[in-house]
Formats: sequence, structure tokens, C-alpha cells
Amino acid sequence: MSWGKTYFERAKQEHANPERYRQFLRLAQEQFNHTLALDSENVAAHYNLALIHEALGEEKEADEHRRLHERYRPDDNARDRAIAAQRRRNPASDHASQAIVIYPLQRSGAPGLSLNRAAGYMLEARTETKSRHERRKKTSFAGVARRIRRNWPITTTQ
Repeated sequence: MSWGKTYFERAKQEHANPERYRQFLRLAQEQFNHTLALDSENVAAHYNLALIHEALGEEKEADEHRRLHERYRPDDNARDRAIAAQRRRNPASDHASQAIVIYPLQRSGAPGLSLNRAAGYMLEARTETKSRHERRKKTSFAGVARRIRRNWPITTTQ
């Protein structure tokens, strides 16, 4: 198809010489017809053939290629509309498809390391058993994690 475009551009340069102009248009026409033989739905080939036939005064053929160009031309807005509709339907996929995605790791139900889970369970257990005065004391997560590591059952396999 690139030869067809080249011949078409060359024909425009030869507009002053009608014989050369028609010669290059015919060469471009051959190339675009060859393209359509390989891919009958090639939008660019139909568009350029419509222009070539119009320049050659062949209105019937030009109209046919314009019609085929409109038929095969993709809808410019269809893709954007489909993506927007899908993003509205599924907020999770909308979030995941952003250019930069930041997932909140400290959300309820988030998977974590077993040490973190154990520390959370230990904090809950200690809060339930403490007296009123002790409940006012704040136990840091790092302190609980250190205590768990100290008391964690270590088994070695030899």
C-alpha cells in the first residue's frame, strides 16, 4: 500500500502534465487494487481509490469506494464508549486499569503475614482480659510483634 500512496503523491506533483498525472494515478490505482485483493476491508485503500477515481472522472467507481470506506471504517467512539460502560459496571476493574494503581493494604479482609495476624489476635485477646486501667494503656503493634517473636515456637528439622 505504501507504493500506492507514493504514486498518488507523485501524481499530485505532476498535475501540470496531464499525461504523467494520469499515468501515476493509474499506477497508484493498481497498487491499491492489489492491496484490496489481499485485504478487501482495507479502509485506507478504499479511501484512496475513491480519491483516485474522482480525479480520473470515474464517479460511479468513486461512489462505490466511498460507500465501502464508510462501511469498513471503525466507529471512532465505540471503543471509548465500551470502556466507559465497563468501568461504570465494575469499579474494581476501573481501579485496576488506572495508569498508577495504589491498593490500600490496611483494609479489612486484606491478606497479611501470619505474624501480623497473630499480633492482631494477641491485641484483641489482651484488650478483652485487661482491667479498666490497663485498657487505657495503648499497646503498640511493634511491641506486640516483638513479644510474639520472642514466644513464637521455633522448630528446626534436621
